[in-house]
Amino acid sequence: MNNYKKLPPIILLFIILLSIPVASYATPSPLISTTDINCKQIIDEIGQGILFNVQLEAYLNRTLAKQIREAESKEETESKPKPTTAEDWYTHYSVIAHAMGSVDGIDYTNSKEAFNESYKKGYRVFEVDLSFTSDNQVVLWHDWEEDTGKYVKQSGKKVPSYQFFMNHKICKEYTPLALTDLIDIMEQYPDIYVVTDSKETDYLSILRKIVEEADEDTNILNRFIIQFYEYNQYAKIQKIYPFKNSLFTIYNLQDRNLDHIGSFCKENNVPVVGVPPKYGGRKSDVAKLKEYGVYVYTYTINKPRN
Repeated sequence: MNNYKKLPPIILLFIILLSIPVASYATPSPLISTTDINCKQIIDEIGQGILFNVQLEAYLNRTLAKQIREAESKEETESKPKPTTAEDWYTHYSVIAHAMGSVDGIDYTNSKEAFNESYKKGYRVFEVDLSFTSDNQVVLWHDWEEDTGKYVKQSGKKVPSYQFFMNHKICKEYTPLALTDLIDIMEQYPDIYVVTDSKETDYLSILRKIVEEADEDTNILNRFIIQFYEYNQYAKIQKIYPFKNSLFTIYNLQDRNLDHIGSFCKENNVPVVGVPPKYGGRKSDVAKLKEYGVYVYTYTINKPRN
């Protein structure tokens, strides 16, 4: 724990709150013992050592620590990552790296360096932000508003062209990525999953681009986790492509009745709900969603002390 203060902040999109909702899912792994110093050191390094101090064991399981150790060993002994198995991602991975994770203490870069750093630390599920450039190309960027666009700007224009964006380092240091680069990364690393996020008004057009760029390759598309925000979006998404994985995020939802959300997920085979921290912090809310067989993640946890 003494090394914690020296670590850069780690950005986590979701931290799983409840790993076994119903009997139809897998049996939970034993929880990490707080006396296991090696495990604590591993967890500290990924920014979770002091998460929910009093309830540490309730949030961190042995599987996560094992994944980190295996990832470190794999880096030395294997030249290529192994493909993912048929196991559902949400039963295996407890955390998701937001915007590819942080690099040098900087978040929201969606950069190549952020991916490399997070992958080395053991992350295998990555959230990415997708935006259109002025010439209708998809790049990994949160939005073009001034607060996030401060890293990459085009003089006199709110939205840069594809060429301008790709030719300018993020924070003058990190490599920007396009959707085509993301597909290449997923081909190179067959053990990763990608959660989509977009602030674009026409989010469905982003998804069409994904299917197009992936050339309808199921090995790629089955590892995309399509995040949606409204009840009526799901059917529209499935008409574009029958994506295997989805995640219902409710922060924009008008109707946040948990029974309605749970029923919708059960009827449409949506296994995961992303909730704001105020929901994630209430055991009764999580238990209610559990009744419908839903796995619950909360977002965004930017600092371990939170």
